[in-house]
Amino acid sequence: QRTSYRFGDLFNTAFNPAVFRDDRRDPKTVMQSAWEDLRRMLSFDLNQEVLATTLRIENKINRMAGDASKNWSEAVRTGGIPSFEAPGFEPFKLKTPELNAMLEAADVQPKWLAGFFKNAKHFFEGDGKAELRRELEARLNGPMTRFADTQAVFLEDAYAEQLRTVMQELAARLRQALEEHGEGLLEALEMKIDLNELQAK
Repeated sequence: QRTSYRFGDLFNTAFNPAVFRDDRRDPKTVMQSAWEDLRRMLSFDLNQEVLATTLRIENKINRMAGDASKNWSEAVRTGGIPSFEAPGFEPFKLKTPELNAMLEAADVQPKWLAGFFKNAKHFFEGDGKAELRRELEARLNGPMTRFADTQAVFLEDAYAEQLRTVMQELAARLRQALEEHGEGLLEALEMKIDLNELQAK
């Protein structure tokens, strides 16, 4: 979403007069090079958006684990061990997947790009650049949607297993705490029995 808003700025950075003035290669090659720069910048921005999503997912997983810890502890207390207190919840360290996917846009070909550049004056002072921006934005709608959909599936795969692992580890932590609590209760009971026996003697 944010990348769509920034498209104009990124487009102007990639297709700016200085690039065409300083580059001695033929305009067709420079157009292709400017497009590759734009594609890299768009990919970087899109990956940053995905990264922000990973942080939200990781926070959500830890919130779910924290809630589960509270609920399980409450269930133990109401189920017959009112003195049980779960250990303080320690957030889990999750593995953020590597994000370096590139935006793919097969419709944007060198010949098509070159068609917008008759000469520098037409491109920058006439309609060439504005037309390219309009057409390019339209052609990138589909690829950007596909990028987002692909990354959503990628994140689902990356975090589903981690969520399972978190819940298993949380259950193990609480099981251990419950066992230790149970042992403590037994020890206290044994001491009480021993004390009563001593007092009876």
